[in-house]
Amino acid sequence: METTPESPRNLLIVEDHSNLRESLAFWLTDLFPDVVIHQAANGEEGIATASKIRPDVILMDIGLPGISGLEATKEILRRGIQSQVVILTIHEGQAYQNGARDAGAIYFITKREMYARLPEVIRAVLEKRNEEHGQ
Repeated sequence: METTPESPRNLLIVEDHSNLRESLAFWLTDLFPDVVIHQAANGEEGIATASKIRPDVILMDIGLPGISGLEATKEILRRGIQSQVVILTIHEGQAYQNGARDAGAIYFITKREMYARLPEVIRAVLEKRNEEHGQ
């Protein structure tokens, strides 16, 4: 499904902790009322959902059951899905940042700093996507 100027923006949260996933969805729906928020509980579900909806933004946890968030990111991008992946994780350190970059993520945000950084990052990605689609 190619995003057209008339279609809504989509954001996918891939997070295995349901309370965090649902609170993020609630918070982001409030901040971005014109964006449709989707959820996935693991990497496999994230890949399947991304393949179906082709979201503009994916918030991807690293530590997922089954396939890791980094492997899921690689697979999503390997499939030609043009989503912008933001790694959202409790893991800190250069090795994790390097892994995220190597997987194809455009941003790396720790959960400790997500409330301060996430809104501006999502806004920037959506604005860039709007420019790409002539909106």
